[in-house]
Amino acid sequence: MLFVRPICALLILFVVALPGLTHAQIDDDQFGAWYMYFFDAPFKSSQWGAQGDIQYRIWDLGGELEQLLLRGALTWRPKSGNFMLTLGYAHLINGEFGSSSKTKSENRVYQDAVFPQKIGKRVYLRHRFRFEQRWVEDQDFDLEFLHAQRGLYADE
Repeated sequence: MLFVRPICALLILFVVALPGLTHAQIDDDQFGAWYMYFFDAPFKSSQWGAQGDIQYRIWDLGGELEQLLLRGALTWRPKSGNFMLTLGYAHLINGEFGSSSKTKSENRVYQDAVFPQKIGKRVYLRHRFRFEQRWVEDQDFDLEFLHAQRGLYADE
């Protein structure tokens, strides 16, 4: 147990430093912003609820559209289980980088299964499995299974 804290500190340092070690091509003169609003609203005295988000992503702080994402869903939490199922729809408008004002639209229907997991007294994991059906302008229909997307958070 004596080495647990130094090992955790080194692991956190590695994860934080890793993006700086990669060689991605970045335009240093290009600034942007992501504006996001998320909501999760269980219906009173019910296993059902609603959730969604609005994400507006721009390049060049002047408002050059990168992506607009509008997503809404119906959720269900069974009384006997510690998980949540979701059925949702998303509409995206994707812009092109540069001076072009061309956009492409995309529609998605998706299903999620979310499973929380507690490790010890203060660490929680959240596993999300997502299956998406995508209709992108000028492209063929596409299916994606996005699995094992995890969120890690600590109880404060």
